[in-house]
Amino acid sequence: MFKSSYYQDVSLTNWLTHVPPELVIDHLKITQETLDKFPHDEPIVMP
Repeated sequence: MFKSSYYQDVSLTNWLTHVPPELVIDHLKITQETLDKFPHDEPIVMP
């Protein structure tokens, strides 16, 4: 499926919370309050 043996999982929420907030707010047309509701830590999945 992939042409590379390297694979990395990137969470959209994790990525959005590490981009400058002004960029996210302007691009997604959301308020700071909405952005503040995004989780800022990675969920831990336990078996």
